[in-house]
Amino acid sequence: MDGNGADRAQKRKDANLTLTKLAEISELSRDTVSVACKGGRISIESARKLCAGLNLDISALFTVTEGSDALSARTVWHHHKLVRAILATAKQARIIPYNAASEHMNAPKLPREEARYLTEDEAKIFLSALQGEPDIRSLQARTGHAQASTLLNVYSHAIQSAQERAAQAMSDMLLPDFEKGNT
Repeated sequence: MDGNGADRAQKRKDANLTLTKLAEISELSRDTVSVACKGGRISIESARKLCAGLNLDISALFTVTEGSDALSARTVWHHHKLVRAILATAKQARIIPYNAASEHMNAPKLPREEARYLTEDEAKIFLSALQGEPDIRSLQARTGHAQASTLLNVYSHAIQSAQERAAQAMSDMLLPDFEKGNT
C-alpha cells in the first residue's frame, strides 16, 4: 500500500490522536502506524485496520500498488544469511558436499543508512521520560539499537546523571537506616 504519508499524518492529527493511541485503536504496532504516517509501505491488512481506526475509507489514504511483491534488500540479506547458516550445518554434518550460499553466492549489498543521534538535551529528555523503565533492554528496543552496548556507548554522556540518581536511589533503598544514623 502506497500513498502520501503527509495526508495520513494530517488525518491522525485532525482526529487528535497520538501515534500510540492510533496504534491502540487500530490494533497495530506503533512502528507500523509511524511507517504509514511517514509514507512508508504497509500491508493491505494494516492499511484497512489503520483506516478503520480513523473511520476513513481506505482509498482516502492509500493507493494499492499491484505487483510490488518484491522483497527489500534487507529481507533478501536476512534470508541469505539464514540459508547460508542452514547449509553450513548440513555441510558440517556431511549431508551436502558444499555450501553454495557461502561459496558461490554473495549476499546483496545493503544501502548504508545514516545514523541519527540524539543531542545531549534530547537524550536527557528521553531518559527522563523513560523513568521507571525496567532495564536497559527496554531502552535498547525503543531506540532500535541492535545491541545494548551501542545504546550505552552512544548516550553515555546523558546516562551519567541517570546513573547518579540510580546510585542514590539504591543507596536510599539498601541503606535507609544507616543514613538516618540508626545502625
